[in-house]
Amino acid sequence: ENDGRLLESFFEDCFSSGIATDGIVAQDSKQRSQIWGARESCGPAVNSANRSWKYDLSAPLSHWASLTDSAQNKIGDKGSCVIWGHLGDRNIHLNIVSDLDEDLGELIE
Repeated sequence: ENDGRLLESFFEDCFSSGIATDGIVAQDSKQRSQIWGARESCGPAVNSANRSWKYDLSAPLSHWASLTDSAQNKIGDKGSCVIWGHLGDRNIHLNIVSDLDEDLGELIE
């Protein structure tokens, strides 16, 4: 019961600060499997791009948007940023994907 209150408080903080605009919490094992299925499809989706660069970063949730915006600004229209992560341990998977043969890693490293 205490975990539920902590999670609710966490979501309220995220929504009120503007870090998040929407979210979902699984209500049963079927929903949990569906959510994990969506999460597990992220890697294969990124790998389907012609080229991809993968970065594993640790940063406060409040910095995720600025990290993503910064990377996207550096690569411009040559590629796209795709992110997902682990809220609890502040880990963000920042992926740059592109259909170009150009090395975009040089633009952001």
